[in-house]
Amino acid sequence: MKGKVLLSSVLIIAVCAFMPLTEVQAAQASAAEAEQQVPDVTGMSLADAESVLADVTLSGGGQIEIIKEYQYSDTAPADEVLQQSIEASVSSSDTTKVNLVVSLGQEPQEELPFESIEVSETGSFGLSAYNSEPVIVIDGSYDDWQDKPCSWEYNWDNSDNCWKWGVWGNGLEGYTTPEGTYDANVRHQVSLFVDGEYVYLYIKFARIYDPGFNGWDNNFSLGGDQSAKFVLTDLDGSDFDAANKDAGLYELVVKHGDASMSWGAVEGAKAFLRIYDYKYNAELEMKIPLSQMKAQNPNMDVEHIGMISWWNPNLTYRAVYASGAGTMPFALAGIALIGVPLSTAYIKKKNIGNKKKGACE
Repeated sequence: MKGKVLLSSVLIIAVCAFMPLTEVQAAQASAAEAEQQVPDVTGMSLADAESVLADVTLSGGGQIEIIKEYQYSDTAPADEVLQQSIEASVSSSDTTKVNLVVSLGQEPQEELPFESIEVSETGSFGLSAYNSEPVIVIDGSYDDWQDKPCSWEYNWDNSDNCWKWGVWGNGLEGYTTPEGTYDANVRHQVSLFVDGEYVYLYIKFARIYDPGFNGWDNNFSLGGDQSAKFVLTDLDGSDFDAANKDAGLYELVVKHGDASMSWGAVEGAKAFLRIYDYKYNAELEMKIPLSQMKAQNPNMDVEHIGMISWWNPNLTYRAVYASGAGTMPFALAGIALIGVPLSTAYIKKKNIGNKKKGACE
């Protein structure tokens, strides 16, 4: 119970002498226990902090959920943990939340190309245009993805293989990446963007991913528990068999994958896939109108977008997140993409400057 405990003043002394810990007291005890178990990661880089917290096993068998909040700092470098706080549930076996305030480095001095853009306290910020021109054009060239943030994903957590034991496939034998890093040999490179009209998705498929491409079960959520599913097919509506296609650029058809609209073409959507002579690292880009997501699932709120997520059980073991633009035109690209399981990102800053960042740094 987190509200006031209402007891008769006549009975309070007698009851308190025999009553067990209240839920509030139990929660306080649980929090104190969690404080003792969770190491202080203040001052660490975000990558190191996440690695340290991932290794913690709570006494009750629970897990640590990381809640990240970003803010600019004049003194700390980007990605340094500025502050840590802990929330523990009543039962120590439940998930313990660790709140991390993470530095974005110094606030950029560049001016936004439009005036008075408000960023909400829950982090609903736009994803990206550096000017009034379209920042992403779906045409099969992929050049406009080169400077965009990205996340490295796979359909299972192959981190130990990437960093310790090595990976095999498509000419790779025991290939490793430096610890804490990935590349397109071992994981899919994914970028997720949204403006006020479309959601944009880019995937460079991992070299070791034997199918080379998968267009099924692309799930998008705009915040909350409502989602829409889409599939990609060949122009004739059949499953696109990348393994038996020649090198070249292919236009795909985006279709609804759920509800009464299932298997109907998505109006206004577009997708291209490029297959290379060496038959790996195929590149996909696509866009889907927000209106078509709502058409498939009327419960999706496309007017007030929170944290947009994409996941595909054939390609990822976790969701990839990108903040939504809501009704704003564009605002920020440099920190648009979050790809961490059991985490949520918040931006608590108004009138954020335009910070440009290279992809997958």
